[in-house]
Amino acid sequence: MPEMLTLEAFEEASEKVKEVTLETKLIESPYLSAATGNRMWLKPENMQRTGAYKLRGAYYKISKLSQEELDRGVITASAGNHAQGVAYAATHAGARSIVVMPTTTPPFVSGGGGVSLGITLGYRFNFKQTPHFFIKSSPS
Repeated sequence: MPEMLTLEAFEEASEKVKEVTLETKLIESPYLSAATGNRMWLKPENMQRTGAYKLRGAYYKISKLSQEELDRGVITASAGNHAQGVAYAATHAGARSIVVMPTTTPPFVSGGGGVSLGITLGYRFNFKQTPHFFIKSSPS
């Protein structure tokens, strides 16, 4: 059974991710406020190094890995923000990462932009392939 999330664990994670994230303040949107008749606020997570909030979970999870696990590296399947977060976090921790991406992934993620974040492309797949593909191609 998964471990229960406690307030202490949540606060620990919140502090840990500050090592690699920027504080993003809420910004009121006059346009959306007028359009909805309510005060609307946006949180610009696109200002993070990876362009999205997904770095937070990936960084925290990878920060909890043992040295033995880091030495084995990490693998993920993603078409975008999660891939960038995992690759950046793994690189920051000194671990190798492989990202399995769909063939439809935009060039920014799978090309030059992704490489700058530490993405090493593993296998490419199309959505007609089965989940067995991932099991067979996962490094041991």
